[in-house]
Amino acid sequence: MSEDLRNSWKLWAGGIAFLAIFWLLLRSGLLKSFVEDVPTAWFWLVVGMLAIWNLGKFGWGLWQRRASKPH
Repeated sequence: MSEDLRNSWKLWAGGIAFLAIFWLLLRSGLLKSFVEDVPTAWFWLVVGMLAIWNLGKFGWGLWQRRASKPH
């Protein structure tokens, strides 16, 4: 089995496991009680920080790709 196929299987299995856990949390009501306990301002603060982190990682990746191929 090639490394690419193995990574693909791991991604599929991880995605299905994540969706199954998320679905179980929705059905059990645990997620609803958690969301009700977290203030809206904190939620958007965390989402904003994650967005900034992801944009920074994306920019860093672009910079690394550019730096590795000088013209």
